[in-house]
Amino acid sequence: MFGKAPKVFLRFEIVEHGEFFDKGIRLARPYRVRKVLTSGKGGKFVLDAGGDLFRMLARVLDVKQRRDRITLRALRHLPLRIRTRTVRVDREQREIPEIARYSVVAEVERAD
Repeated sequence: MFGKAPKVFLRFEIVEHGEFFDKGIRLARPYRVRKVLTSGKGGKFVLDAGGDLFRMLARVLDVKQRRDRITLRALRHLPLRIRTRTVRVDREQREIPEIARYSVVAEVERAD
């Protein structure tokens, strides 16, 4: 009855010197989009005006364009501050054992 919502994944790499620098850790954040036109690296998609990805791009890139004119290329070399959170309960609000807990990207902002 319900299909999977189309998603675009942004992958973030740690570039600030610290405990996790040079360990090859990459954090991925899935964003729902209205439609995926072409998949793979450099794929095309349609943003939803009220979606998380559009709001993040408008905030981080300070864009004043229509949602179909925004490009992700500007993010490639832009330093961003990523806030994470640890998932402690599953979708049914049951406690996840400590060994099975994981981190997700909670917020993305400019590192200025």
